[in-house]
Amino acid sequence: MTVLWELPLDDEAARWVGTARSLNRDHFVPLAAELDRDQRYPWENVEKLVASGISGLMIPKEYGGQGAKLTTGVAVMSELTRGCASTGAIFAIH
Repeated sequence: MTVLWELPLDDEAARWVGTARSLNRDHFVPLAAELDRDQRYPWENVEKLVASGISGLMIPKEYGGQGAKLTTGVAVMSELTRGCASTGAIFAIH
């Protein structure tokens, strides 16, 4: 896939996108075709999102989240969706 423009990221956002990229490579991409074929909810991917801290990325720190900016969340969602559309959508609604 050719990307025409990438959102400029600060160090924190780049770190989170790197985490998402690693999760894609190691877990989400290998499972994506099976999830689509079986039309099932990816609970195992949700567990990985929680364990990595991505699931609470934009929740304020005082409520137990990471307190990241919206632009960081958008960049992470974009990266997750490249690996597994279902997982990207789950992140988007959390």
